[in-house]
Amino acid sequence: MTATSRRRQPAPGRVEQTARDLLALLGGPDNIAEVSYCFTKLRLTLLDRAAADDTGLLAHPAVLGLIDDTAFQVMLGPATVEPVAHALNALLPP
Repeated sequence: MTATSRRRQPAPGRVEQTARDLLALLGGPDNIAEVSYCFTKLRLTLLDRAAADDTGLLAHPAVLGLIDDTAFQVMLGPATVEPVAHALNALLPP
């Protein structure tokens, strides 16, 4: 028996709303120096780590977990991370 899975992309309006929510919970656009992503996680360089609201992030329905390592990472899952990363980058100043 072979298992298959379908990656469902979130609805576009939901992606933008998630990005706006995360931006606020991460301390706003002036607190984010860099956004990148891997298969399941946003990788963020925050200027002030204390400005991020960990409790609020963990309560957000799109967030699966947090990792505070060399980069601050927000786990979103494989179907969500790429579109949210692009939407989040679009909200940041050039």
